[in-house]
Formats: sequence, structure tokens, C-alpha cells
Amino acid sequence: MQAAAQQKDSTRVGVVTGAVRDSVHDYALQLATVAVYSVNDSSLINYQLSGNLGEFSFKELPVGVLLKLIVSFMGYDPVEKHFKISATEKRLNFGNLILNKHEQVLKDIVVKGDIPPVRMNGDTLEFNADAFKLAPNAVAEDLLKKLPGVVIWGDGAITVNGRTVSSVLVNRKPFFGGDTRVATQNLPKDAIEKVQVYQQRNNGGSPMDSTTHINIQLKKNKSMGYFGKLSAGYGTNERYESDANINLFSKRNQLGIIAASNNINKRADDMSTLLRNSTYKGATDGGLGYQTDFNQQGINRSNVAGFAFQHDFIPEPNAYNDSRLNVDYLIGNNNSTTLNNTETLTTISEDSMQLRQQAMNVTTDATTQQLNAKYNRHKDNITFYTNAGFQSEDSRNKSGQLSKLFNNAKYPVSSNEINNDEQRNNRNINIETGIVRKDNGYYRGPRDFTIRNTFTYSTRRNNLLRNSSFVSVADPAQDTLYNRQYNNRNNEINEALFIEWGNFSRSIFGSRGFARGLSMNIQNSFQISHNSRYNEAGDIQSGHLVTNAYLSGKSDALIINEQPALNIGKHLSWHLSGRYSRDLSANLIAQAQFYYLQNTSDHSFQQIANRYQYFVPAASIRYSNIQSGIFVESYNLGFKISKDYPSVDQLVPLVDSSDQYYLRLGNAGLKPADRKEITFSWRRNSFANRKSFNYYVNITGGMISNALSDSSVIDKLGRSAYYTVNMDGNRYLNLRGELNSAFKFSGQQIQVFMSSLFNISRMPSYVNNIRNWSDNIRNTSTVSLYYTSEDNITLDLKQQHTFYRSAQTGANSTIFRSYIQSTEAGGSFVLKRLTLGTNLIYNYTSASGSRSHHFTVWNLNASYRMLKANNLEFKVVAMDLLHQNMGIISYGNNNTLTTGTMNTLKQYFLFTIAWYPRKFGKGNNAPATGD
Repeated sequence: MQAAAQQKDSTRVGVVTGAVRDSVHDYALQLATVAVYSVNDSSLINYQLSGNLGEFSFKELPVGVLLKLIVSFMGYDPVEKHFKISATEKRLNFGNLILNKHEQVLKDIVVKGDIPPVRMNGDTLEFNADAFKLAPNAVAEDLLKKLPGVVIWGDGAITVNGRTVSSVLVNRKPFFGGDTRVATQNLPKDAIEKVQVYQQRNNGGSPMDSTTHINIQLKKNKSMGYFGKLSAGYGTNERYESDANINLFSKRNQLGIIAASNNINKRADDMSTLLRNSTYKGATDGGLGYQTDFNQQGINRSNVAGFAFQHDFIPEPNAYNDSRLNVDYLIGNNNSTTLNNTETLTTISEDSMQLRQQAMNVTTDATTQQLNAKYNRHKDNITFYTNAGFQSEDSRNKSGQLSKLFNNAKYPVSSNEINNDEQRNNRNINIETGIVRKDNGYYRGPRDFTIRNTFTYSTRRNNLLRNSSFVSVADPAQDTLYNRQYNNRNNEINEALFIEWGNFSRSIFGSRGFARGLSMNIQNSFQISHNSRYNEAGDIQSGHLVTNAYLSGKSDALIINEQPALNIGKHLSWHLSGRYSRDLSANLIAQAQFYYLQNTSDHSFQQIANRYQYFVPAASIRYSNIQSGIFVESYNLGFKISKDYPSVDQLVPLVDSSDQYYLRLGNAGLKPADRKEITFSWRRNSFANRKSFNYYVNITGGMISNALSDSSVIDKLGRSAYYTVNMDGNRYLNLRGELNSAFKFSGQQIQVFMSSLFNISRMPSYVNNIRNWSDNIRNTSTVSLYYTSEDNITLDLKQQHTFYRSAQTGANSTIFRSYIQSTEAGGSFVLKRLTLGTNLIYNYTSASGSRSHHFTVWNLNASYRMLKANNLEFKVVAMDLLHQNMGIISYGNNNTLTTGTMNTLKQYFLFTIAWYPRKFGKGNNAPATGD
């Protein structure tokens, strides 16, 4: 039975008010638990914590019904009042309710039906799970949805009183990788003892430097068990999918084993994605969250398998003492076939424009492996960690592309055909180790330090056979033919050491007067990189391989980048307990940069040695305002100067002429680009329990002197040569805004989310030696509406717009535009064991110089749960019912605009059987599983 507070009842119009006070000193008791129950069946109707003045107020209580009010507070005897709200008055004021202190500390007493639903335990808000009556197969997510101030958003994110939850822990430990949905959609409500919400301060000081966490504390006899999913499906056009996942956990250990295979364009490149999309609860929400990506290019066949292991050396860790090892491994193979046809429009001058038509087909067979290990030890104010990772890729790619170029009059002028057969073998090892010491106070002391070292070693092997031919329609003397073979190796070592030491301000200036709140620390970032290239290239002539001396050879690039800095900060704060907290801080980072680039090579023109030294300061001002129980807002203003350094490939590359339509040349005279950037952000989160309203605004603007820009030379045959030049006048402005709001009422919830990313840029370049300006506007805006009702009905509406405009001045005056619109509507309906789901996606695209496209993808699914624990599922899906799916290509870049189509997955039907094995606890204490 659900609490009456969640039921729609026309008789629920009564109001009860009062205040809670101490019996001896007569002061208000804040955060006392006040709960209203029905006397008839002891069901919980409503609850809340008393306010700053001890006040409480219940609205919409039933009239003419015998109720009881129980007030409790740690260290005090509870007070119980029986009452009935008059149908005529409809209001009842208890005045001051006086609580008496315990004579002695008593053990917790649990009274069935009168369990306090919520209480403050120190600085932790605790919800008692047994006080909430839910369906027999309810999970943690169903419980969280009943808690005041908690909102579970459509994308899985969780907020508490407007603050984003950073992590959901189980018994104070990350649960199978830490993805919130793995815990909330698998753990049964009956296994949960309590839900704890608390703030963890990053530096032990300002509340604005804290993060919100949720801990799900399991009952002692439920702290071990297993859960998972086994499924297989087959459908039309030989489409199939299968998933296997089993997760075992105990007080110290967690082990998850997972495998998946499909040919319906479902890609999972990490363990988290696979775990998140095989949850017990997730399969009953319409099943459309993890489905075929109809926008994915090509037809993909994917196979993955792996495991994740976690061991806690301390069985009951906390925020001040934990020791944990995590290891995960994933191996995957993806086979894809991609076909696309594009048209690229390039403006050269006022009266010159070229159109390139290109047809391409690519087949890829790639096997990847990922192994990650992480150890973390935290004891009081010292943290030590080490992360190690190994990644590998073995792939073979075969591609063929045919390009045809047309002039203004749409007459063909040239064509270029390239066929590649490429094998890649890449390996990467990375190790990061760090130790951090931080005082518990906001003003860190001179013994505080951070040391972090990162080591990376990578090898890349590339064997390529390329056959290319360029044909000129008007001048056969320009024809070229290449039959080239490459064997390239690249070994790279990177080492990065970061050290931060201090605060020295108190030792130098004391802690009084202006020195109060002053901080000073020293930082140094040191990076060294060594890259060795071994290139072997040859041309096949008359059946023999002849070494290409220009493209062959060895080169070594060494980069040293050191940035010492002095970080000076000033912090001011104003606080009134229980009312507000205001903080103002300013930081100035006085930083120098020493950059050295040296390249040695078998080719003399690639011998370079460049030294740079610059002053690259940064500054920021931050203000936060917390109004207790009402809202929190923060303002940030920052400024920084940085340098963009040219790479070896921009300075002195080896130019390969096998692709006549794209030649990348070098420019040894390049200088570093000078970037100046200013950022402003404003964030506001409300603390409302039922109607939250949050927004975020970020504005970033900058200008770049000596920007690393492109200079292109395009001849009448369409052959393009590009090289990098320094140009002034590069400017950009980025605006990002987000707004979200949630409304809870009578067991229903509405969520509204709006976001917009707006970019304005002015980018200089040269086109055939004429200075050209591209004034670009890019915008992506999204509006979403998410509705749920009693966990039976779910509706999801989403509208997205993407707009691009580029206006050219200088070499030409062309304006390019492209527009993409996507409208999505979906929903699910749960009727006991039956779930029906559908979604409809309408897509529209238009671009300059091409016709518009529009199509609709409509998907349906139906699933039915069986057995006592609802853990056997039969599911039918019908995808792309209208058979309209199209792959549309549309993007622009300065004076070019590309449009086209690609092959995509189309209509199919699939039948799937899934079993969810699950058991929590051992022996007779385990809940029924229906196995």
C-alpha cells in the first residue's frame, strides 16, 4: 500500500501546523522528524523535518479520519498526538509541541507501523526503508522516487533538493563501477535498511566545495548475493542479439562477468554501458533506452566480453578510511560495412566554385582490448592512488573511394580513385600514481602537498597498400598513378609530473587582518615527450618494389614543457547558522612556461630546435550564496592566457602525393599562437522539495593572435594543397545554457529540460593567396519533457535543432547554411506484468545547394514478465516499422559544405527471451526469486 500522500483524494484538504521545542531551554528543535499516520492501518500518510524555527506544516491531509502525529528527535522522548481534522474547520494548529530529553541513552526501538521515516543522524539525512510500503518487487529506484526532494531524471541523473548527486554508494562503497542505475535498478527494496544523504566537503571548508552523495545501506543479512541477466533474441533478416551478465557481491568483493553479441548496431565500448543496460528494473520501463542506433553509419556486427572486479581491504569503509582495488577487462570485435555518397561544395573566389562528388565503401574488422587496474588508499587526510591501463587494437580496413570534380558549369574536370588495404597494430600502456595530503580545514597548511606522475608508452604499427590514380579530363599530361606500399612504426613515451606545495601564507604573513583568508602555494608542471618514427615506403614499378627515399627514414621528436607557478588566493565568508552562507574567493596564478621542441631526422630539412618562454597567467573570482532551504547560487569569472604550439607535422612534414585532392604541406616559420580567454558562469539550484527549478549559464569568449590557420591553394583540376600559417583576427564566443525543472504531485512527476549551445566565430584563412574570413554560427538546442505517473505510464518528448551558417568575405562572398531537426516522442505503459512501449523519431535536414530530406523512424515493443519475482521476460520488438530510415550527412567547415547519404540499418523484427537470476542474502533470509 502506498502512503495516502501519494493518492489522489478529494477529501484531502486538511491542514495541520505546529512547532517543536525543547522542554528545558525552550529553543526550537530544527530537523526533528514529524510524521502523520493513519490510526486504522498504521500506514504512513506524510512526513517532513521541522524548519529553522522548529515549525512544520502539512497540507492536503484527509478530513474526518482518525490520524496520529508522531514527533521524534535524537536524544529526546517522542511525542504522539491522536487527532481528527474537522470537515468544517479543515485546519488544526498544535502550537508548541514540547519534547523532553532522555534520562539516559536508550537503544533504538522499532515499532511496527510507527517507524520514523526520516531523521538527521549527525550531518546525514537518513530515510528508513521499512517506513515506505511498495510493491513486492520494487527496487531502490522506486524507493528513491518516494523521498522528498529526490528527483530521478530521464537520463538517470539524480538530484537532491536541486543538487546533483555525485555518487550512489552501497554500504559506503561504489557498486559495480559506480553507475547509479546499476545500484538503483537492481537492489530490491526489501534488502535496504536505510538511504543516507550527506555532503562531503572537498577541502573541509566552504559548503560550496562539497558534493552530494547517497549511500544505500543494506540490511546485515542482505550484504551478499548475486543478480544478472541472460537473454537471446532472433528476428527477420537474420538479425540477432544476445546478452549475458552475472554479478556477485559480498562484504569485501564484487565480481561482474558480461558478454554481448549483436548485428543490430548496438555498440558498447565499456563495462559501464553493458552493466547499465542489463538491469532488472530497466527492462520494465518500455525497453527503449538501449536500442538500435539508427543514426549509426553502416551495418555493424559487435561482440564483447569482459569482467569487473572490486576488492575492499577494509570491509566497512568511510570517507576517512578506505582501501580499494578495482580491475576490469574488456575485449571486443566489431565488423562493419560502410557505404556513403557525398557532395562537397567549395568556394574559391567570387566567380569560381567546385563540386566534388565522392562514393566510398569501407569494410573494417577490428579487435580491441582494455585492461584497467586501480588501487586507492585513503587514511584521514592522506590519499595514495595508482592507476594502470593497457589498450590494444588490431584491425584491418579495406576502403575504396572514387571522387569526381566539376567546375562552375558542372562539367567534369578530373577524377581521383584511391583503394587502400590497411593493417593496424596499436598498443598503449599508461600508469598514473599520486599522493595527496590535505588538512581538514579550508585554509590548507604548509605541510599539504599533491604529487602526481603519469607515464605513457605507446607503439603504433601501420602497414598500408595504396593504389591511387588521378585523371585530368582536359590535360592527360597531368595524370598520375601510384602503387605504393607503407610500413610505418611509431614509438612514443610521455612523462608528466605535477607538484603542488603549500599553503605558506600563515607562515609568512600570519592569520590576522588582511592575511586572514590568504593562501599561497607553489605549483610546477613538468612534461617530457619523445616520439620515434620509422617510415618505410616504396613504389611498385614493373612488378618490383622500389624504395621511396623521400617518404622513408627515421625521425625523433623531443618536447619539454615546464610550467612553474605561484597560486595566490584570498577567501572571505559570511555565515549565519541555519540562515545563509556567503563566500567570496579570488585567485591569481602567476605562471611561466618553458617550451622546447627538437626534431632530428634523416632528412636535413626536418632538423629543428625551437625554444620558447612566456608568461601565461590566470585569474579567477568566485562568489557563492547559499540561502538555507531556499536556493544556492554561484558566480565564476575567469581569465587566462595560453599558447598553442605548432607540431612537427605542421612545421616540417613529409608530403605524400598519393591523394592529389588533398596535399598537406609544411611551414617551418610558424610561431606559437597567443590565446586570451575570459569565462563567466552562473549556476542556481533551488532546494524546493516538490518544485525544483535550476539553471546554468556559461559564456566563454576569446581571441587568438598568430592563430594557426589554413592556407589553401586550389587549382582548376581540384588539386588542393594546404599548409598552416599564422594569422591575426581569430575570435570566438561560446554560450551554453541549461534549465531544468521538476514537479511532483499526487504520485506524478513532470520534468522539463532545456539546453542550448551557441557558438560564434570569426576564422581567418587564405584561399589561393587571398585573405578570407569565415563568420560562422553554430547552434544546437534541445527541449525535453519527461512525464511519469505511478510508475505505470512514462512519456518522453524531445525536440532538437542544429543550425550552421558560414558567411565568407574576402576571397568570395558565399553563404552556406545547413539545418537539422529531430523530433522524438516515446512512452511506455505498464499493466502489472505487461509493458508496452513505442517511440517515434522525425528527422528533417536541409542545406545550401541540395534538396531537403525528411523521414520518420517508428519503433514498437511489448514485453511480458513471468514467475513470482517477475524475472522471466518475453519480448517482441518491431523496429523502423515505416521502413523510412535514411542516413543523412550534412556538415560545414568555413568555405566548404558537405552533404550526402550513407547506408544504415533498416526495418527488422526481433523476439527475445530474458531471464534475470537474482538472490540477496543467504539461507531463509533471501527473498523469493521465482527461480
